[in-house]
Amino acid sequence: MKGNAPKSTTSNRNVHILSCLQKVKRIGEGRFIALCPCHEDKHPSLAITFKPDGITLIHCFGCGASGLNVCKTLGIDPSVLFPPSDNHSYEKQAKHHFDAWHVLPALAFDAAVLLIAARRLNEGDKLPEADLEFLAEAVIRIQEAAYYARGKYGR
Repeated sequence: MKGNAPKSTTSNRNVHILSCLQKVKRIGEGRFIALCPCHEDKHPSLAITFKPDGITLIHCFGCGASGLNVCKTLGIDPSVLFPPSDNHSYEKQAKHHFDAWHVLPALAFDAAVLLIAARRLNEGDKLPEADLEFLAEAVIRIQEAAYYARGKYGR
């Protein structure tokens, strides 16, 4: 091991990524949600998936940030998203899309917020501007999810 730093294990890389995030919650085997560091996230909208092949997928359903955006914001090397390799040639890989389980927790939260806002409006309350902005973003997220589902499932 002369002069060579030990290669990080997948487990160490995963722990490092999660330790840089806030309000991390495990939602399944190798799947987490957290607050997105790329915007002022109040409710976890960042999906993190640690795939068995060592690749880490990161996507924010609030602002659309990618793994690269998140790494830049956190100041970490984007290479942590991939397993160590001695093969430095790039071969384009097939694009993998997020499954519905990535989208559904964010949509469920947005639907709950919309219901609460509707009830407040029904009671005659006026919503603050920040709440109206969140509701507008929630509607966009729901519309984008529906568009994605129609495209992916051919409906």
